[in-house]
Amino acid sequence: MTIKGLARSPRAAAVVIDLLIVAAAAATAWVWLVGPLVFEPALRPIHWRHPSRPLGITAALVLARLLLPLAAAAWRRVSRPVVAVIRSPWVWVPLLVLAIAAWPWWRHREFQRLVRETRAARAQGCYQIGLQTRPVVDDLEMLEGLPIDPAMAGGRMEIACGLPSGAVRWLDDTTRASVAFEVRGADGGHAEPLPGSCELVAGRWKVVSVDLPGVLKTGSHLGLRVHATDASAAPGGPDDRAARVAATLAFVSRPGFRARAAAPRPNLLLISLDTLRADHLGAYGYSRPVSPNIDRLAANGGVLFERAVSQAPWTTPSHMSLFTSLFPSVHAVDSPTSIHQRMLGEDRRTLAELLHGAGYATGAFTGSGSISALYGFWRGFEVYDETDKDDPERRGEDISGVFDKASSWLVAHRAEPFFLFFHSYEAHAPFVHETFLSEVPPDAGAEDPRRLEALYDGDILYADGFVGQLLALLEGLGLDDKTIVVLLSDHGEEFVPRYPGKRFGHGHTLYDDLLHVPLIVRTPGSARGLRVKAQVQIIDVMPTVLELLGVVPPEGLQGVSFAPALRGEAIAARRAFAEAINYGPERKTLFDGGLKYIKVFPRADKPAREISAPVPDEELFDLTSDPGERRSILAGGGARLDQLRKDLQALVALNTARRGAAREQQLDEETIRRLKALGYIQ
Repeated sequence: MTIKGLARSPRAAAVVIDLLIVAAAAATAWVWLVGPLVFEPALRPIHWRHPSRPLGITAALVLARLLLPLAAAAWRRVSRPVVAVIRSPWVWVPLLVLAIAAWPWWRHREFQRLVRETRAARAQGCYQIGLQTRPVVDDLEMLEGLPIDPAMAGGRMEIACGLPSGAVRWLDDTTRASVAFEVRGADGGHAEPLPGSCELVAGRWKVVSVDLPGVLKTGSHLGLRVHATDASAAPGGPDDRAARVAATLAFVSRPGFRARAAAPRPNLLLISLDTLRADHLGAYGYSRPVSPNIDRLAANGGVLFERAVSQAPWTTPSHMSLFTSLFPSVHAVDSPTSIHQRMLGEDRRTLAELLHGAGYATGAFTGSGSISALYGFWRGFEVYDETDKDDPERRGEDISGVFDKASSWLVAHRAEPFFLFFHSYEAHAPFVHETFLSEVPPDAGAEDPRRLEALYDGDILYADGFVGQLLALLEGLGLDDKTIVVLLSDHGEEFVPRYPGKRFGHGHTLYDDLLHVPLIVRTPGSARGLRVKAQVQIIDVMPTVLELLGVVPPEGLQGVSFAPALRGEAIAARRAFAEAINYGPERKTLFDGGLKYIKVFPRADKPAREISAPVPDEELFDLTSDPGERRSILAGGGARLDQLRKDLQALVALNTARRGAAREQQLDEETIRRLKALGYIQ
């Protein structure tokens, strides 16, 4: 019976459908009744793990059988006029002309797609191999910012290669393209091929690991070469067209390097709870029981820093300072939130890049948004996961989704040195957990500070539970005495408005409500329950962990290691600096002893976002007598004020001279949507 026969004979079609229904029903019975009794769940085929599929097929066939008489009657009514219209040249000729005319437009559309993917790859810091099959990377310095070091001998290079998905339109099915690697001598002469290559697949990135030779001479160059062949051609015969296409469109990422592991080093777990104020934790004296697990971390082997200062009052520049140990005006990822943002320049090295180069497995699990990979945070991480949970309707799932992925990664990498970055927006607005709302008077409005703080504390308690689970997992894996744990925040939250018309939030001032953040560090050898009164900065975290892990820090870091404090030794008092306002005119502040000086520094390249009230040009506070910063003592500053003015001006000039070469880019629609959900973009 042919398809045409089935169409003309509804009875025959009904018989065929009836047979299919019987087969589908038998399969459904097998899956639901027999399969669970015979096979273990892990051994069942995929459709047995999804038993609704055969049931759905059966239901669809039954529906088709019921509708068959109606379909047959309708076909008898319309078949003749439809066939007559299709056969008419007045119909198919215009359609043919339209198809021919649309073909160039369709090809141009595919080309534009290829162009967009190419630009996106370049924006992510990838390198296009070029128009010829030749070495395209002159030396390692172009990619990694370091010359080839003999210490890399016997190590491993990891690099991702790929083609934009639009490239499939320009490649035949028989084309096989790949990227090969070689080391060239310092004189650019003899090239020694490296074992391993990366096959190029359109629309997919593939990561290849290449073992570096046991002897590498300083001054050697890393080269990449594209090879493309046609499987239908004679063996060994290159296909010129395929080679041109592959060499033109192929991309490679910045390579990562793993040195040969020496003595075992501690792991690093870095926990960043966005928008967490230090004075809302029990370990810092808060009365409401919101943080039992964090408090336990501080008491049992943790070192608590009573005075840790963030370098910016909002997420992006603060986290970039954490990962680079540079002030925001130096790493240059400090522009106010908009659809146009800066990406970290290639002249800067991140903590993850250094640890990955030292042989660590690196994974980051974040809430995305203001720490999207588009800013350059992905650099050095083998996995940079951005959990999309910023939708206010799903706020309760935010940290749970991040935790599930991070814990799975931790279990998978428990047998090797690792750096795990765990970040969550759970304590970020909108605040949703009503655990402490019963303590608020019923007449408190939606933006009453008492109500906001109760909801905020509920979010902290919820996040604290997952911190406890993460630390318990670490202990259950036997890694708690082999792992450095750092818990901190990027900024705080303001509940009592400083400016008329400005609601609660962050990013708009440099007061301690936003800059005083928690910092708790637990190392295998740290003193038990130690509290450090000396002032430190978030930029000090990177040089500290590098020292603890035995990794040589790069030159130019602006932070200073506080590792001696973890051993119970006294550290000298240090000044602190913060800047990078997200709303209103640019301001900068200098902490010196108990004094805090704030000044406006207008910048032409950084337009001020609107604040409805005027901002004071200068402010001076004595944090000892006025920790809430409610009374400026600018009029009585005297010689101390003059010195602070000079010192701040000199530091700003130094930072301006060292400003990095971050490049402007436009964020994608998904990141813009996430930033809107967090309230950064209107």
